[in-house]
Amino acid sequence: MKKILFLLLIIPLLSGSYSPDYQIPGNNENEPHAKWVSDFEKAQKLARRQDKLLLILFTGSDWCPPCKNLHKYFFDSEEFIELADKNLILYMADFPRKKDMYDAETMKTNRELKTRYKIRGFPTVVILSPAGQEVARRVGFGFDHDTQYHFKMLRQAIADYR
Repeated sequence: MKKILFLLLIIPLLSGSYSPDYQIPGNNENEPHAKWVSDFEKAQKLARRQDKLLLILFTGSDWCPPCKNLHKYFFDSEEFIELADKNLILYMADFPRKKDMYDAETMKTNRELKTRYKIRGFPTVVILSPAGQEVARRVGFGFDHDTQYHFKMLRQAIADYR
């Protein structure tokens, strides 16, 4: 009996049907989510055309606990979604351990962005003006899940730009 229970628990893990409780933004269609642009050049063009700030999130979506919590408590919040919809173009520079999550060109772009903006840790949020100048940056996310510093940085960047 114990062997059967063990097999019932282990088979889904081995078959790949196990799904983590965290999902990359936009993967859960049943919940509201921010709109992330998947191509950096397109994100830059949209920011210029719509006269919005460009937020780049440097993350390790499938392995970084603070990154996962930042998504859950900040990026997936209604407050952020409303602010982003009105003021931001979003791009995620992801550095997953699963290398097949993105194509080679996207991974190359993400590595170039990481170098250009001198990213030293994950998560890092960089906000750029539509012209491409850095206007704000926030590194890390505490285990207390306190989003106030991220919202303060975001609101200040929006206010300074407007």
